Amino acid sequence: MRTNDRFLLGILVGVVLLVVAAFAVVLSRSEPAYRADDSPAAVAHNYLLALQRGDYERAYGYLSPTLAGRPASVEDFVEDTTTRIGDNIADAEVAIGETTITGEVAVVKVRQSTFYSGGLFDSGLSATPFSMTLRRGESGWRITRSEMHWYQCWEDPDLDWCREPEPVKPVAP
Repeated sequence: MRTNDRFLLGILVGVVLLVVAAFAVVLSRSEPAYRADDSPAAVAHNYLLALQRGDYERAYGYLSPTLAGRPASVEDFVEDTTTRIGDNIADAEVAIGETTITGEVAVVKVRQSTFYSGGLFDSGLSATPFSMTLRRGESGWRITRSEMHWYQCWEDPDLDWCREPEPVKPVAP
């Protein structure tokens, strides 16, 4: 065999090994699972996982009961989440980061990664960091605010866009 042929064969074998290794890594990854609701990070993880799985009843249970504009029912929560927020978390990968606890309030850092088809020199990855605020209450840690996957009217129903529009009154002739 000539030197060039061996070199090309080596490159080909290397590429095949990389492809096999990539498939092995992807296939060996386990499905995310719910965690015990005993920490702010676990509650944040469970809320986001419930949204990803479409388990809106479980996700709704993680909202703080003290929210001024908390949806009155799971059905209202689903409407807010799917219609008003336009949430698309199903195709995202979420990683829970650092948690800072000060008294009864915790801030959990989260990183959401979304993959898309990019160009030749594009990584095809969009990473967005955000934070979630939780408060410890009688029922444990509950979410009071989030920078993503959240409807602002839940925490502040007095915002202009949160109010129902006034009905238009017909003008008398």
